[in-house]
Amino acid sequence: MIRLARLKGCNIIFLDRDGTVNVKPPDAQYVTSPAQLFLIPGAAAAIARLNAAAVSVILVTNQRWLSSPTGDLSSYLRVHARLEELLAAQCAHLDAAYYCPHACGSCQCRKPGPGMLQRAAMEHRFNLDAAVMIGDQETDVAAGRAAGTATILLRNRSQVASHNADFVFESLADAARLVLGATLSPLRDARTAGRLRHRCPMSWVTGEPHWPTETPDAGVAAEAIGA
Repeated sequence: MIRLARLKGCNIIFLDRDGTVNVKPPDAQYVTSPAQLFLIPGAAAAIARLNAAAVSVILVTNQRWLSSPTGDLSSYLRVHARLEELLAAQCAHLDAAYYCPHACGSCQCRKPGPGMLQRAAMEHRFNLDAAVMIGDQETDVAAGRAAGTATILLRNRSQVASHNADFVFESLADAARLVLGATLSPLRDARTAGRLRHRCPMSWVTGEPHWPTETPDAGVAAEAIGA
């Protein structure tokens, strides 16, 4: 377990998408249309709190369905646009977003690999030891550990406890409270103190957004979508 003092210096949050920000579809199914996207209650408010505290929020998501013959990048982009819309309705935003469209074992960017996290750090010039990876799967934890970030696993009480995550919580809201220095009672005992810095939300990534025109071939680095 890392020391809580390390979290106090965190200014970058990596977020998984399905099961962390939006409701996870059933096993072997994917969110392929905007109508299938539903935010987890409290997730947008948690992101808005991070935004207000000048903590940069970066999405890193595996989207293996894009590698199938029926995979449609335009559908993914519509889903992402809907996600941004739902977040904006609650005064929240993503500072950057990366997705891996590749099948298992065909690239370096798919979690549990650290490729998406490393690319974000390289492109936006921050140190990964100042970041935290938050997700609902052990692959998210593994990606964070491989990249050198702190790790938080989100799980419900029916799931088996993680032996690898630095912290375990039931919701993104609880995880955000810890990162921001609030006192709470998580699934694992942890307490820290600090002051939330209230600032106007603003986009952390500068420059023109990158909207890929086609699904990259296997082995190519993850694609990025700038907020």
